[in-house]
Amino acid sequence: MNVTGMSKMQLQQFVNSDALNDAFAAQLVTILEQAIAERGAAYLVVSGGRTPQVLFAKLADTPLAWEKVTVLLADDRYLPPDAEHSNERLVRNTLLQRHAANARFISLYASASDAYAAVPVIANRLSALPTFDAVILGMGEDGHTASLFPCCAELAAGMADNAPVVLATSPTTAPYQRITLSKARLLQSRQLFLHLVGSNKLAVLEQAQAGTDQLAMPIRAFLQQTAVPMVVIYSPSKRLTMNPVIQRVTDRIIARSSKSRAIYLNRLEEARRKGPHRGALSCGNLAHGFAACNASEKSDLRSLTKANIAIISSYNDMLSAHQPYQFYPEIIKKAVAEVGSVAQFAGGVAAMCDGVTQGQPGMELSLISRDNIAMAAAIGLSHNMFDGGLMLGICDKIVPGLLLAALSFGHLPFVFVPAGPMPSGIPNKEKARVRQLFAEGKVGKEELLEAEAKSYHAAGTCTFYGTANSNQLVVEVMGLHLPGSSFINPYTPLRDELTRAAARQVTRLTDLGTDYLPIGKMVDAKVVVNGIVGLLATGGSTNHTMHLIAVARAAGFIVNWDDFAELSQATPLLAKIYPNGQADINHFQHAGGVPFLIRTLLDAGLLHEDVQTVAGFGLRRYTQQPLLENGKLRWVDAPLQSQDPDVLTTVDKPFKATGGLQVLSGNIGRAVLKTSALRSGTEVVKAPAVVFHSQHELEAAFKAGELNKDCVVVVRFQGPKASGMPELHKLTPPLGVLQDKGFKVALVTDGRMSGASGKVPAAIHVTPEALDGGNIARIQTGDLLLVDGETGKLEVLVDAAEFAARSPATADLSHNLYGMGREMFGAMRLQLTGAEQGACSLFVTEEHLHG
Repeated sequence: MNVTGMSKMQLQQFVNSDALNDAFAAQLVTILEQAIAERGAAYLVVSGGRTPQVLFAKLADTPLAWEKVTVLLADDRYLPPDAEHSNERLVRNTLLQRHAANARFISLYASASDAYAAVPVIANRLSALPTFDAVILGMGEDGHTASLFPCCAELAAGMADNAPVVLATSPTTAPYQRITLSKARLLQSRQLFLHLVGSNKLAVLEQAQAGTDQLAMPIRAFLQQTAVPMVVIYSPSKRLTMNPVIQRVTDRIIARSSKSRAIYLNRLEEARRKGPHRGALSCGNLAHGFAACNASEKSDLRSLTKANIAIISSYNDMLSAHQPYQFYPEIIKKAVAEVGSVAQFAGGVAAMCDGVTQGQPGMELSLISRDNIAMAAAIGLSHNMFDGGLMLGICDKIVPGLLLAALSFGHLPFVFVPAGPMPSGIPNKEKARVRQLFAEGKVGKEELLEAEAKSYHAAGTCTFYGTANSNQLVVEVMGLHLPGSSFINPYTPLRDELTRAAARQVTRLTDLGTDYLPIGKMVDAKVVVNGIVGLLATGGSTNHTMHLIAVARAAGFIVNWDDFAELSQATPLLAKIYPNGQADINHFQHAGGVPFLIRTLLDAGLLHEDVQTVAGFGLRRYTQQPLLENGKLRWVDAPLQSQDPDVLTTVDKPFKATGGLQVLSGNIGRAVLKTSALRSGTEVVKAPAVVFHSQHELEAAFKAGELNKDCVVVVRFQGPKASGMPELHKLTPPLGVLQDKGFKVALVTDGRMSGASGKVPAAIHVTPEALDGGNIARIQTGDLLLVDGETGKLEVLVDAAEFAARSPATADLSHNLYGMGREMFGAMRLQLTGAEQGACSLFVTEEHLHG
């Protein structure tokens, strides 16, 4: 790079933006600390846009006497500060948080007829400011800096040595009127920085250096001056290179969802404009809402200036994972009160335990309970008393249901609050051994119950990596938990302090707080893709091939199994947690847990870093783990090395090159196959079909010895509309026995399998389902079937014309319509979409938005 004649300019070049941001933040902190030490105050001028957001987040995480720092923008679009494209909003959401929340900020916005009319007010606001300590500039492709555009009629005035402090501009090549500091005022600084990321910016910089016409490229005025030291901070890479497959799928989801996402965001903005939400209530409404509150709470709620936080809980003490939630409301209320806000218990939702209902009639309510939970939570929130919410849920359908509800109130912020796993019991391998011995008739029920009771033995989540723990990991990777909080055991001081921290944090995220972040905007396409990648990298539950599709749809995004399949091919398997290995979730946590996993995936470009989270901007902060130090909560960097490489590994040493999921397709339909737990040599099964209409028929055939052969077991009429799509995990022991006897065996079903399943190849979620006339209903016992987890094929190998000519089988499903409350869900079940559409009943009236 040519720097001849520019004695005041220094180039600092970094390999990627991660390294750049670390070094740049350190330099800025040194400058600010020195200014405070020498002059008692510091003045920092920043620029907006995407480039500095990670830098801002790093500064916000740095302890400093921020109350002595004044921050202002070099320029801004003339928009209200809360507008989506306002740079002030960006700075408030990324820089003026956490440690930096106490910094003084001077706005470049004043309400007026236009930007030009606002200039006198803003100029007066800035008139008394001293020399700046540091000014951070950016540069556009046309050589503009701040809002000094070559195309502006006002450019010459803004570049003059005697220019006013601030002026309005109207660029013809960019939207919105602008407010910008003049060149002369920007040069009243002790240090200039030019922050550039991307090889294209280097070419523009070299072009600027090659000429002298400052009106053609305004950045030249700053490069060519010699009065103020200038450092060009440059990296050719916007970040560690994003995996092209991850980026392509993300872009495809965004393009596919443009209409539905826009409608969702418009609704979100409409809802926000009606706030503060209690202000819309009549006096009678409001009085009812706080009637049971104490005097202080009533005063706060009457004021409309204090946040009211909704607590939505799935507590019951039959479900071990949710039993700790009994004590959370009081912990939360106290923590919220300590920061001057109020929390109310807004509602409870049902919480089923699939472990209790496996193989039982109640299992047919399991999947549909997700939608019921979403509706129940929405009812609790519909009182319109709340500014944000805390969602207390862990297990299979509860977290997706709560997330669906939260996204329907997308104008509010929500933080999800876990309770953690129970301590480890007997090894999962031993539990599975006893189950299989029971299936073989070699041990009795008492021995089986003893083993089960030693496995599931305390409050907290089951320790295998099923849907419950998959929920927790996915939600943390999506940035909806506090960093590192998913797998801290219940009833520990750290667990309780994390709950308090979540309560305090959600108040900051409200419209009445300092860092407004509605969940509907936070959960964007990148966040959804991050959740899927986290699931695939750990071999998580196949239930999320439906749950995440429904969740994405609730946020206005259209995701399908092709997206899962493509992401799976790009995502290596990095964790071995039962059923993918012998370790449990506590071992995973000890090995480094979610923070280590996120760092590994970020460093490989497999996760989007530039996302909003409930902890602030940037997923990199989720590479830290919480700890208590002298009773105070703080976060430290997670270990750089896995503490157990047999449980948690890195991208360069994966357990498998691809993720734990394969999407199958063929003349039977489409299905999902969990590959992460399969032994080598079991991925492909070609064998005759044996057809059943219930898992109980299969169990009877197994006990009669009718399945001692190579076979593909077909269990149909288990789909969403036929039976509510129950999990068929009870089939794993008998099918495992057949596999261990040396038979080639696989399962094909339009039902589900537990997140704990995986030993036997199972093509599950077959769609269309049998009741909808899917081709699974045309399969006959004896047909040769192919389940190919390597090539993604799911086929019946019979003559195509003969197969098409068959009439679909029918089944007597009358026994599915009643008992254990099933009669109450008949109409709702018929509204469920297919598995690939999320098996969801909540979007029936909005099909036109997603077509």
